Amino acid sequence: MVFPGNGQWSARVLLELHALPCSPAVHFELDHLIGTLHFHFNAAATMQKEIRRYCQNDPELRHSINLLKSIPGLGWIVAAHLVARLGDWREIDNVRSIAGFLGLVSSEHSTGDKQIHELLCAT
Repeated sequence: MVFPGNGQWSARVLLELHALPCSPAVHFELDHLIGTLHFHFNAAATMQKEIRRYCQNDPELRHSINLLKSIPGLGWIVAAHLVARLGDWREIDNVRSIAGFLGLVSSEHSTGDKQIHELLCAT
């Protein structure tokens, strides 16, 4: 049996999973797992919607997020995460410390003529 979708959990793949020929016991478990997946998708969407509503209703959060969104490549979700991670920007003494605080630290490893520059992401 070939698993549908190549690891992509689209609505089409979920329908294909639901239609897989299998025993009633396996189908029962599969339906339960798909239902759980739908529950978590819906819960995440509801939470994201509520966070967005909260941020839009707070003028300072909305302004901070919009400033970050003005950086090319940053969308609403990443900007909101950065604002949440930074907290009160007025408590930041040195703007250069923001990258370190967010876990983005550039480093250089040099030996002889070889130089390696990398951006490390702390988790």
